Amino acid sequence: MGMLPSGEVNYTALNGRTLLERLIVELTEIVQHVINLSDNQTARAQLVPFLSQRSAAEIYFLIAIMYIGRGEAQANEVFATYIDVSNLFSAPSLAIDQMLGKAPLSKYLSDGVGKLNQQGIDLNTLLSSYSEPPIADEKTITLSLGPPWYCDTCGEIINSVDAGVVQWLVRPENERRFGKELKIVHHLLSSPRKENNGCYLNEPSFELADYHLTEMLETDGLVRLLSLAGDDVLPFQDVNRMIMRLFVPGYEQARRFFTRALSDGVVKPSLPTDYFFQEGLRTIIANSQRWQ
Repeated sequence: MGMLPSGEVNYTALNGRTLLERLIVELTEIVQHVINLSDNQTARAQLVPFLSQRSAAEIYFLIAIMYIGRGEAQANEVFATYIDVSNLFSAPSLAIDQMLGKAPLSKYLSDGVGKLNQQGIDLNTLLSSYSEPPIADEKTITLSLGPPWYCDTCGEIINSVDAGVVQWLVRPENERRFGKELKIVHHLLSSPRKENNGCYLNEPSFELADYHLTEMLETDGLVRLLSLAGDDVLPFQDVNRMIMRLFVPGYEQARRFFTRALSDGVVKPSLPTDYFFQEGLRTIIANSQRWQ
């Protein structure tokens, strides 16, 4: 790929390159944009919204280049510095605050890019010898349906279809059935909670309704869920999320990290709350190690 340009970026074909390589190519343009903004005191106010729209990876690379420019890190250790700053700043917003607190930000970034160029860093060579890249290549992430699922009562893993149950609470109300608390929980025989009803739902004045996961994962299970929403027994939002947990590959794997992924800027909200396309789920899973 060659070394990082200090000025205008000439984009090359990115097909077949890893996520990390693509980020570095795109990052050079971001660096130049931040340099241009921070050179102008009036335009500096634009940095906050601009940086807030960048991904977590872009922010961490940006501050790594800043530290290289300040002389606090070596250009030939750019990836090690990236790992260090991603561990130091638990959220990209903290890294942004750190960068904006540096008055000569444009100088630090310009110097950092210059030092990388002086080293003649070839990213292809560097990456091929780097055994533990800081960002997982999203293309290697396989999205799958459960198991495992995560019990909504105890939070522990449900590691087989035989070990789980889909449950909700229901009671008659104004000549119709009113339901709530649509959950996936451990089957009583598989529950880590050995007392009383294990992980099963329980609330006075409500009856317990349930189906085994084996039944709900069939086509008829999908119809059962849709009928519960169609008859207004359960809120359609709850039914939709349960359908995604059971039938959308990668959803249950990524679900625990939705809030952190959004707050850290790893993904950007473009759909209703808790809805993600496959690309977004894959990105969340690729970055999930930092939140575990």
